[in-house]
Amino acid sequence: MHKITLNKLWVISFVGAILILMLKTSYINNFDFLWGLKNGEIMFKTKKLVTEELFSFPNINKFYINDQWLYQIISYLIYMIGGFNLINFIHAILVTFICLILFKLCYKLNNNLRLSILSVLIGFTLSVFNFGVRAQIIGVLFFSLYLYMLFFPLAYRQRYPRLYFVLFPIIMICWVNSHSSFVLGLILIGCFLISSILEELLKHKKFSILFKIKRIKILFIFFILSIISVFINPYGYKIITHLFNAVTSEYPKSFISEWAYTSVKEPLGIYFFVMLFFTLILVLKSKSKPEILEFILLLIFGAIGLIAIRFTLWFGIIIIPLLSSNFGIFLRKYFKIKIEDFREREYYKLNFILSFLILGLVILYLPWFREVNPLIKKEGNYPFDNSVPINAVEFLKKKNIKGRIFHTQCGGYLEWALYPDVETFLGIRVQEGIERIMRDYYKIIYAIEGWGKILDKYKINYILLNTMEQRYLISCLKKRHNWDIIYSDKRFVIFEKK
Repeated sequence: MHKITLNKLWVISFVGAILILMLKTSYINNFDFLWGLKNGEIMFKTKKLVTEELFSFPNINKFYINDQWLYQIISYLIYMIGGFNLINFIHAILVTFICLILFKLCYKLNNNLRLSILSVLIGFTLSVFNFGVRAQIIGVLFFSLYLYMLFFPLAYRQRYPRLYFVLFPIIMICWVNSHSSFVLGLILIGCFLISSILEELLKHKKFSILFKIKRIKILFIFFILSIISVFINPYGYKIITHLFNAVTSEYPKSFISEWAYTSVKEPLGIYFFVMLFFTLILVLKSKSKPEILEFILLLIFGAIGLIAIRFTLWFGIIIIPLLSSNFGIFLRKYFKIKIEDFREREYYKLNFILSFLILGLVILYLPWFREVNPLIKKEGNYPFDNSVPINAVEFLKKKNIKGRIFHTQCGGYLEWALYPDVETFLGIRVQEGIERIMRDYYKIIYAIEGWGKILDKYKINYILLNTMEQRYLISCLKKRHNWDIIYSDKRFVIFEKK
């Protein structure tokens, strides 16, 4: 029987803490996920890809590129097996596995357990706000695998395994059909390739030498294989133009908070800039000669993090191996502080008891035991949070209501629960005309002049509003003789047009 050392207890505690945090906070509160889950159900039952808008009446039947179709089908299969509890559990496992991949990479780079855990936790705090139950998490998994494999020669002091010539394209094929972040895999390989080329040019000052360096040739092959794999999707080259249009469009930056430019106006933006400058100082000052790869990774993904607040996630992952490689050196060099793993006397029995308690806590936080867990505040909406109008939707179901509904940010849940009887208003999958639709949406929400005519233009039958957030619009609707309240509770109200 293997004895549990204090170092192993640290790893067990680290894994347990991540698992418990994710299990405790994994609510289905991203409505895009529920829209995707309904898509997965439709594709599974019809055996056809969903490539037209099925739910949102302003763009009904219009074509769009569904770049998450593989993730959506897999999510629905998981739901069929174990419902939302299993979805939340697998999501927590995925996040924990990502952290373990990054921890192992850090440990191989610095051979220091505590510094490796610290590095992962710092990066994790910058990324955790984007770790909700949504398709993006699969992109984070593939990104972390790419990062781990590309760092392999530096971490293990060995050549790239031959298996990687198969793994890189396989991962990319899965990635491009699951989430639009696949382009970051290409950028990541490009960073490693460019840095290798620059290192050799500075060393030998001859272009001809580049064709003889095996590492450069291998990275180039990885890059080409990944590019070819990008086109193995139902849309071919259009997946690239779709991504370009989505990133360069001003619409999401104007209307969706997570797409806004990263700035010091937000706490996460402040933390991003602090970590950017802190990591830059570590990279430039820790070693006598800064590594080109580290500087390029910091420069490129720092710039990506500036594009939108949601992209700080990728920067948070990138800085993990950079912190791991440089933080210990920096502390020894400038502060004479040396962080070492534990070497003192071991208490194996105590370590075993503590490990057993951690395992018990993890089990207690599993979704299936949530109701009997005294450490969790009981909420009737689980696995959803309070932003989901569960009771209001149940009312609509019982009344067998059909038609068009105007709503706030809960469209995904309405699509999941009420399709095909009810058509939703706000769907952002189709890019055509989205700016006009969003302008109409905000005119109605804030009851700006002409908002009543907009409701008539779209032939809206019902309005579902949050009583805490849309008080002014609710008061305006109450004054209108052609709208009646047919349902209300503490958080939501439904109006019906006479």
